[in-house]
Amino acid sequence: MPKGGIWIALLLLALVGGGIGYLVYQDEQKPAETPAANSTRVFPDGLKELSTLRLERPTGVTIVLQAKGPDVWEIIEPARHLADLAMAGELVGNLQSMNAERVIDMGAEDPRNFGLHAPMMRITAHEGEKTRTLEVGGMNPTGDFRYARLVGDNRLFLVGMATVGALNKSLGELRDGRVFPTNDFSVQKVSVDGPAGKRNLLRRDNRDWTFQEPADFFANQSMISEFVNSVVRLRADAEVLNAEPLPNAKFRSLPLYASVKVTTESAELSAELRGVAGKVYAKSNNLDGAYPVPADFESYLRKPISEYRDLRVFRFGFQDVFRISYEGQGKTFTIEKPNEGWRKDGKNVDPALANTLLDELRGLNATAYLEGSAPGERTHAIRVQTSDGREEAVQFLKSGDDLFAVRAEEKGYYKIPASFLKGIDSAAGGIAP
Repeated sequence: MPKGGIWIALLLLALVGGGIGYLVYQDEQKPAETPAANSTRVFPDGLKELSTLRLERPTGVTIVLQAKGPDVWEIIEPARHLADLAMAGELVGNLQSMNAERVIDMGAEDPRNFGLHAPMMRITAHEGEKTRTLEVGGMNPTGDFRYARLVGDNRLFLVGMATVGALNKSLGELRDGRVFPTNDFSVQKVSVDGPAGKRNLLRRDNRDWTFQEPADFFANQSMISEFVNSVVRLRADAEVLNAEPLPNAKFRSLPLYASVKVTTESAELSAELRGVAGKVYAKSNNLDGAYPVPADFESYLRKPISEYRDLRVFRFGFQDVFRISYEGQGKTFTIEKPNEGWRKDGKNVDPALANTLLDELRGLNATAYLEGSAPGERTHAIRVQTSDGREEAVQFLKSGDDLFAVRAEEKGYYKIPASFLKGIDSAAGGIAP
């Protein structure tokens, strides 16, 4: 090939290569294409600015929900009620994410062919100036789906029965049925004046529950928490909230069952319960009327306070223990756990031996609590300090065949099994021969 032809070919090759490189560069500079919105999504924008929701059904009252704040709703029709946050949130969430199984063009088809001339449910959503209404009609031939449409839109959505059921909420389901609009964690005090007397329950600084009197009472947390929960969680179920409340005159004619006050950090809530065991009606500001509630705390009221006492001699439970001081049977020692391992006098202690001693202390339960001063002579003294700085000091006294334990700063004493000393001395003997 002549030299001139070679140069021409090289020039053409450079021009083509440069053109391809430029096209690649231009393609890289284009913004990534946004995937097309899911065409089966009923509300592609997610109803993010939803302010009011209107639910109409031929078989029930019309319900209107209004947003009071983020995830907080109030019922404003047929009357003003606080909404159950979980149920209202479920309704709104299902509507926002509502997805159809299939979307078809209804074309010139008669809406009556899909049950849309008399829909079983109509939901109207308001977002600022925008209003959209969803109508849910009849079932498809297989009974697995219902037909739905947005008013003014010619598309027909095939929606699953589970989705329709999640939207079809009754007034009772959407109402807040709690007698006291609070939760167990924020309650500081519960007072119940009922069929067997009065109980005042207080929450200590460490979050444990106890009775106001006597002042040094330490309650079994499992039992007393059940008592508190039976009061704080009083509620009317959805079925009774769908009905009219008991007329006030009839409520007043019933015998007083209990007066209840629940005190939180910010409010004092009260309720009146009337009726007899098995059929009790409650009335409070939150319920907006008298409705039957399952009041099952009578058995807790009838228990003597003494039955609520915590009979554990040591109450550190499964908290991390930092130090144990032991005195008894001529032995005196202290073991510490500054890090991972136990040490005594700067030397390592077999963790199995230390844990055996801890288990003996942790598992010590009294058979009775007695008032006054414990009889007998002191045989042992044990002090336990947990990693958070709390300390429990207990002395053991023996009188004949009986063994007693006295906790520091408590007025009474505990009767404990005499066999406890054998176990504790055996465990301590392995640590300090």
